[in-house]
Amino acid sequence: MKKRYSLLIASSVALLGALGLYVLVAKRTPGVIQDGPNNPVNGVNQVSFPVPPALIAARAMLSQTLAIKDQASIELIEMKRQEWLNSCLGLARPDEFCSQMIVPGYRITLRVSGVVYYYRTNSDGSLIREEPL
Repeated sequence: MKKRYSLLIASSVALLGALGLYVLVAKRTPGVIQDGPNNPVNGVNQVSFPVPPALIAARAMLSQTLAIKDQASIELIEMKRQEWLNSCLGLARPDEFCSQMIVPGYRITLRVSGVVYYYRTNSDGSLIREEPL
């Protein structure tokens, strides 16, 4: 009886620990990131977490495309986690071969002067494609 009771307590502690870890990780890894003056996070207009490399890459690509010197004018509308079905992030060109594999990444929505731009990236921003408008 004592052995069963000990096993039950150990199992309960392990289950509660796993549940606590899940809640902790889930709260620290949101699926959508928003920032900017028009998109306050928790009522604050400043982002208090590190900017993901994928977002840095998307802003850099857009600023290069539009010849924007000050990236502060590029507004983040949404950054949502995605799983792309191939290495071309679902945007293969007609003459291009894409590896068929799941690529975790983001769909990033940016706005400049009222015009919205969509980008697809892998997790670290080393692969990036602009979605056609």
